[in-house]
Amino acid sequence: DIQPQTCSTSASPLRVKKGNPVLQEDPILNAIAEKPRRTPAQVALCYQLQRGVVVLVKSFSEKRIKENFQVQGMVVAAGIDRG
Repeated sequence: DIQPQTCSTSASPLRVKKGNPVLQEDPILNAIAEKPRRTPAQVALCYQLQRGVVVLVKSFSEKRIKENFQVQGMVVAAGIDRG
């Protein structure tokens, strides 16, 4: 049997302007990305995929498109404490 599922959508760019925090500048996200030599964007993408969130990435940069594919097989540890 095919079971229908619902999926919520929302937009949350990594680079937000107008006084809002920029996700890629988050110190915890940067610290997590540092050890495995990943970008903050890769960590955020991997984390959402691990949670089962449908992620639609958008980039015109060939470098960033390649980085997006490099999250396959990457794991972000659970239990990250933001203090």
